[in-house]
Amino acid sequence: MNSYSAAPSGGILAWPRRAEMWLDARGKPAWIAATVLAFIFVWPVGLLLLAYMIWSKRMFKRTSCGSRRASVYETLERPLVPVLARMEREGIKVDRQMLSRLSGDFAQSLARLEDEIQEMAGEKFSVSSPKQIGDILRLRDRLNRGWDDAKPGAHLSPDAYAALRLRCEAAHTRLTERFVSLRDSTPQPEPRLLIDPDGPTVDSFFEADGQAGDWMARAEAAIGAAEARLGVRLPETLRALYRRRNGGVTDYFLATDSPGAPLEFEGDVAVRAADELWQTVLPGFDLAGLERLESLGAISDGIDFGSEEASWRAALPEIDRLIALSNHGSDLWLCLDYADAAFEPSVVLFDVITPDGAGRITFRRPDFARFFDGLRRHGITVEDGVAMRGSRLLGEEA
Repeated sequence: MNSYSAAPSGGILAWPRRAEMWLDARGKPAWIAATVLAFIFVWPVGLLLLAYMIWSKRMFKRTSCGSRRASVYETLERPLVPVLARMEREGIKVDRQMLSRLSGDFAQSLARLEDEIQEMAGEKFSVSSPKQIGDILRLRDRLNRGWDDAKPGAHLSPDAYAALRLRCEAAHTRLTERFVSLRDSTPQPEPRLLIDPDGPTVDSFFEADGQAGDWMARAEAAIGAAEARLGVRLPETLRALYRRRNGGVTDYFLATDSPGAPLEFEGDVAVRAADELWQTVLPGFDLAGLERLESLGAISDGIDFGSEEASWRAALPEIDRLIALSNHGSDLWLCLDYADAAFEPSVVLFDVITPDGAGRITFRRPDFARFFDGLRRHGITVEDGVAMRGSRLLGEEA
């Protein structure tokens, strides 16, 4: 079997023709730019190019679809003419078995497409018949117009309603079949969860960059004002975080009470166990801004519990000494506990939802520095080509 190339022949005389084809493909602006550059660097060449543009009418003709078609003819079609002539003269090798297999595959694909078209249309008809296709499309247009023009509560004719119902049922059946087929034919990977072994730093804690504007200059005054309003002194590590940013979202919201807890989990059972082992201790996935810091007692007083026994004060006698830092609704509260603070407050997680309904402390650290050092975030996993950190999408895999 002979092979052929459509590339133009080489030689010293071939490059002017290639340059001409290249400029033609880019239109008159390319010719003008080439002429100007030639006048600047080698003026005789520029004069020659200008004369050639005037002689070949490239200076005056307008760029159009016709010129682009001419460029396609010059660069692609005309160089193939000798190749096609040699193929006709000398012949080509054909794999008849491959062509036969392709013919069978195409026939099966066409039959499958015809079945899908008829199923979507809701009736049997000849796909190769322009008249029958036209009837189907005209009926669909009438139904669409009737549906689009209908006002809420408007009456639809029985025929229009029946036709719309059949179309909806056919679409629902088809989509269900495709989903089930795709689900059953696609291997589902085992769920996987990673815990990043490295803890946070003051610079890496917040998801966003540092606070915009002049926050660095105002931070110390804002911290002092919050402490004066609350009647407490915030822990030094927390003060350093607020100097960096006035609260915000973070990925570091996990902690565990189990030393040496595993950092990698694979499979449904293991991932469920990870949710129990690694607790979400920043329930709002954030740190509240200084202006939002409030005692849990003040927050409790603003909620109508129905009775004194049902209030949070029944579970937390020292509730006025708890300063809320993060919360999930009104169910979970991460607080600084100043009730027994000799030097620095402890950190506690108060869970309102308990079997007895009284609420209880489910997590505690002796001080904020140790709480901060023990925080962890999810590691990065890739699912279907998308990078994720826990349940948060990070974007396409790098």
